[in-house]
Amino acid sequence: MIRLLWNLLCPIFFYGLCVDLFTLLLGQQDPLAGTLAGALAAAPFLARQYMRDPPFEKRESGVDKKAWVLYVFAGIAGCFVVNTLIKMSRVSRLFSGFSRTAKTIYQSPWLLQAGAVGIGIPVAEELVFRGLVFARLRKKMDFWAAAGLSAALFALYHGNVLQGVYAFLMGLLFSWIMEREKTIGAPLVTHMAANFTSLAMTAVQGIR
Repeated sequence: MIRLLWNLLCPIFFYGLCVDLFTLLLGQQDPLAGTLAGALAAAPFLARQYMRDPPFEKRESGVDKKAWVLYVFAGIAGCFVVNTLIKMSRVSRLFSGFSRTAKTIYQSPWLLQAGAVGIGIPVAEELVFRGLVFARLRKKMDFWAAAGLSAALFALYHGNVLQGVYAFLMGLLFSWIMEREKTIGAPLVTHMAANFTSLAMTAVQGIR
């Protein structure tokens, strides 16, 4: 049990430490730049851990080309649906912690937002929460238990209620896609599509 907890928490703490360190170094210029630098610094180590202990046997056929398109649309639809549900609920009225995070993200240049939120952060987060955390839990328990626990850790990592609710629900989707395709590339594409959709939605709202 102790070893499992170590294997689950170690990649999360390592990723968080990298982000905190680079945010401290670069935060005066732009906090999002520090987050991106931390994600890029952590990614090679996380990828090495993932490759050393692959969670599933590699499928000979790989992911179907049509499925890649489906997972992009799943990310777009998931972003719209979950954000709509959150806005319709009382959660968005009761908790405002996300406003500080949003201010940090959306005050940065759009190219930096795209590189960090759309690419760098999803790569690191998928390696941590699906490639390592979900995969290690999946070896010990059934799918829904592993997906639920990994999604809960994914939610807690985000540090505020609104992002936590969003991350939990999307984390379930990402885990299901990884379970289905047996490769981290599929949920990564979905995660990127969801984050780019979120950036686009915010940009449109800003224009209005």
